[in-house]
Amino acid sequence: MIVTIAGFTASDADIDKAEGVNINLWTGVGMLLLGLFFLAWLKLRPAAPPPPREEETVE
Repeated sequence: MIVTIAGFTASDADIDKAEGVNINLWTGVGMLLLGLFFLAWLKLRPAAPPPPREEETVE
């Protein structure tokens, strides 16, 4: 979120330094989208618990 906020508050000098691209804004948006993707992935496909181990009996 900090990078996205920095993108919204970038000065003209910052944008000129990055060859006309508001790199902080685009990086922040990309990071937020990736985080939302991981949250959706976690919700839709939770990790399955490992199968229970069979106890070996000594005879």
